Amino acid sequence: MLPIDTPAQQIAAHAVLGFAIVGVLSWQFLEVGRRQGLRWAPPMAAGFGLLALNFGLSVLFPPVEPGLLQLLRLGLLISAAYVCISLGIVRYVGVSALWSRRYMAAVIVLAVGINVAVAAGLAGRAAGVAVQSGTNLSWAVLFGIALAREPRSGHAFNLAAQCLLPVVGGLSMANALPVGMDRSFGVATYAIMGMTLLTTGLVRAQRSARAELLAREQAQAALGELNASLERRVAESTQSLRATIEGLESFNRSVSHDLRGPLGGIAGMADVAIRTLGKGDLPGVERQLRMIASQARTSFQLIDALLALARAADAEIVRREVDTTALVAEVVESLRSSLGVDRLPVGVSALPRVKADPALLRQVFHNLIGNAVKFTAHRPDPRIDVGVEWRGDEVVFVVSDNGVGFDAAQAPSIFKPFVRLHGAGYQGFGVGLSIVQRIVSRHDGQVWAEGRPGAGASLRFSLGPDAVVAVPAPASATPS
Repeated sequence: MLPIDTPAQQIAAHAVLGFAIVGVLSWQFLEVGRRQGLRWAPPMAAGFGLLALNFGLSVLFPPVEPGLLQLLRLGLLISAAYVCISLGIVRYVGVSALWSRRYMAAVIVLAVGINVAVAAGLAGRAAGVAVQSGTNLSWAVLFGIALAREPRSGHAFNLAAQCLLPVVGGLSMANALPVGMDRSFGVATYAIMGMTLLTTGLVRAQRSARAELLAREQAQAALGELNASLERRVAESTQSLRATIEGLESFNRSVSHDLRGPLGGIAGMADVAIRTLGKGDLPGVERQLRMIASQARTSFQLIDALLALARAADAEIVRREVDTTALVAEVVESLRSSLGVDRLPVGVSALPRVKADPALLRQVFHNLIGNAVKFTAHRPDPRIDVGVEWRGDEVVFVVSDNGVGFDAAQAPSIFKPFVRLHGAGYQGFGVGLSIVQRIVSRHDGQVWAEGRPGAGASLRFSLGPDAVVAVPAPASATPS
């Protein structure tokens, strides 16, 4: 092992150590910049590379008096290294573009200008130390900003080291430190800076990659959800289209049978009435006219049913707070009046207040209760109940009766337009429950039916989530 006794040998040893450490860090910055695409890494690699070259020249050509070699080392290599490292730190910290330009302009003017002046012998060593100290303090400020943004990242060591370097430089000028102490501290400072920036830079890159991966996973999940939603919409649209086609087919059948029949009857009876009138049989004409009026009313009722079905699909929904207890009472009274009876066997429980379209909700209850009245008319003890059930926070309205009921296998067809499960034995055109389904669907709710032949039926519907405004106190059902 070679002895290191003289100041020249100590300087050479420090230069070799600095060349090795700073050179390796330069190579690492270069690799990190190339592999990770970090904008701040290439300037750091260039700056540390220039410092390593300066250390190498110090081994081969020890420091001399101002001259060409000193101009090359101090005026060009060290000044360029300061500029490159400053640019790297500025990019790492993320200083605004305006302040970045101002800072780099100041570094270039002061570092290059004064170092060249010192190397050329136009300024003393103190000026060079002042430039280095000012640069170190500016780096300390930048590392302070980085520390505030990235606590516990190691920038506190950079901040402390950069603040101590001017002190070490001043003590070195005053010959208050052992020979080479300032160079050793400088090498240690660059080693701390390089390792800290490499470590935090890789942590940043890892965090950014993790965030990008998470964003991609979320985007993929959102895309999958969107695809699933589109598939659901396509399925719903297909189902709606099928229902529309089935409705059109039923409509064609209804028009050809229910509407064409009465219109043909009207035309035929009109001809008979004309011939009867020609015979002078006025009572016969009167009978024919009554039959014509009856057939015309049937036709008008079918047309009204068709219009109601169309309105249920196209009417604008205007949600307001509705007292369903009062609304059902009005519907029952309206049905009682239209049927010309003293009372109806309808029991109404206390119902919640909901947000819905009042006119359309009235149509729903009118059709459901009207159906129940129609299918219990032949029972000796007819009974209809209107109440509610709860599915969590969602209310389900129930209209049940003890009428003719229906076979469970017929349940899928009960809401199809112009389908009459019980044939011509009961009045109607088979659109009432279709209207109910369309109105409930437009309120984001559901409707379904349960029944047994001869044991009555129960029709339930909901109005979607958040429909309930207020829940009434429990009360017994009251007949209307």
